[in-house]
Amino acid sequence: MIVRLLLFFLFQVTVFDLAAQPVKERKKTDSICQKILLDKSLQKKVFSNEEFMEQSTDNGAELTIYYKNNKVYRITEWIGLSNKVIISNYYFINNKLIFVKDEEYMFEHDPKTGEILSKLSKEDLFIGTYYFNNKKLVDQESLGHNRFEDERNDPEKEFLYSSVKYLKLFYRK
Repeated sequence: MIVRLLLFFLFQVTVFDLAAQPVKERKKTDSICQKILLDKSLQKKVFSNEEFMEQSTDNGAELTIYYKNNKVYRITEWIGLSNKVIISNYYFINNKLIFVKDEEYMFEHDPKTGEILSKLSKEDLFIGTYYFNNKKLVDQESLGHNRFEDERNDPEKEFLYSSVKYLKLFYRK
């Protein structure tokens, strides 16, 4: 009986520790990203439209790479489409992707005409956070609806591909 209780207790402690591990890693990553975001010593290099995209969008696009000592720490991708704005912030440690915050803001529509207005909606939005470790998506959380609801769109593949593409662009120039 004592052996069973001991095994049960050890199992519970192990399960609890495994469940707490992702939370610890998220907090650590969040702390690193906050430090990067607040680092005023980072230099920036800005690319517009076709400098980083295959084709231009309706409302333009901009890619800002924040770096120091030839190491990239953050990349902000801003894409303006006819119906929404997409902002993706990529964070890196030693040029390895650790986190992406992806936001989509829809433009408001005139309720009478259906015409798209130039004002961003406060209600129709999406915010997603994606945690990476060793080129793998290890955790994610989202609020709202976006392109990743379609199974053909994979956030892990999309963000890893874009991050590598943007790092190559930075080191090429």
